[in-house]
Order: sequence, then structure tokens, then C-alpha cells
Amino acid sequence: MWYLNHAPTYEDFSVGFGFRADYNGVGLYFFKHENKWRCLSIYNQGLPGLTVEQAVNNLTSPENSCLMNDFDGGSLDIKYRVVDWGLQVDYSTDNGASWVQCIKNKTYVGYQ
Repeated sequence: MWYLNHAPTYEDFSVGFGFRADYNGVGLYFFKHENKWRCLSIYNQGLPGLTVEQAVNNLTSPENSCLMNDFDGGSLDIKYRVVDWGLQVDYSTDNGASWVQCIKNKTYVGYQ
């Protein structure tokens, strides 16, 4: 999330900080864009040069993302699981007392 709120330099993009442009797998991203918090799952096959605008405009669909309208920062609990090769993501803004379904059964070839 730090990358979405700052202008990182080349030195910031290091494995030591957690960045891997060659990462392959499913990633869950939670970020604020245009004053709305979002959850986005992406099947990464290397992301060099990907910007926030490209991710939001080209990679967002109703089956792999959601707007978190009831979240405005603070603590967030996440539950994610894979059932029958489908990703399910729920979140809670009240320490797990109630859960909101965010992503339901998004299948990725990597799960098979």
C-alpha cells in the first residue's frame, strides 16, 4: 500500500522492501483510489511498469474486486480462502463481529 501513496525512487523497488516485479501468483491488494477503498485480486505474471491507473482501469472487474464503501481507514480484518479453485475474500471493519463478502469464487488457473 505504501507504493500507492508515495512516489518511490528506483532504490525503493528492492526485494528487501518486499517488492518483486517478477512475482508470479495471486496477490490481494487493498488500496484507496479516487477517495474509495478497494480490494483487488490479480494473478501476477510479473508486474514491471504497472501503474495504479493501469491496474484499476484494466485489471478491475466485478468478479475480482470490490469497493469497500463501509471502510474509511483504520483496522481491517481479512478472511481469504480457496474453495473448489475459487478465491473468496471477506473483510470486517468491526474486529470480526460481522463480515462483508468482497470477492466470491474468482477462479485462477494457478489454483488448479
